[in-house]
Amino acid sequence: MATLQQTLIVAALALAGASAPAQTTDFTPLMAVAKDTWPSQNHIGVVANYRASKSDVDALALAAGAGMTITVVDLTSDSRFLFAVQRLRMQVRPDYLVLLPKDPMVRDGSTQATRLIGLMAERGCPTIATTSRALAQGALFALGAGTGMELMISPHPIGTVKVVLPGKAAVAAPGSQAWFQPARVTVLASR
Repeated sequence: MATLQQTLIVAALALAGASAPAQTTDFTPLMAVAKDTWPSQNHIGVVANYRASKSDVDALALAAGAGMTITVVDLTSDSRFLFAVQRLRMQVRPDYLVLLPKDPMVRDGSTQATRLIGLMAERGCPTIATTSRALAQGALFALGAGTGMELMISPHPIGTVKVVLPGKAAVAAPGSQAWFQPARVTVLASR
């Protein structure tokens, strides 16, 4: 009897966890600063495991809005990392990168994120993120729940990026933007 009860409890917990929606990242404040910083730049690059991070990519697309393009280089294996970076540098050529904080392949704080930031900075492509960990890796600025909603600017960004960042007063509060069409998302394989 005890075994049956334990089995039912485990099954109920598993079902509850499976049915709970994955919490997505709020990119709205980050994108507000990015748009103020680079008003004419409309192509965002992302390297991520698309299947695992689809909800964050969708949230980024909604925060970026119509007129923006997001190209995701889908990375499903560590062994394909350099191919993904090469594709990003040679074919995609985004205006800037956004790190996804929970991506299993290239998340803030990961070795792959550090390598990606450095390799893209060599081409003059800056990286932005939602956590303070990304700043230590060379991201230009970060804003989001991972920074306590404070705009953090790297004192030592990697690469030669010349940017005039907006003041902290320009940072929009989460959810302050009206409903609009999401950015166009294109997903490319890392091969």
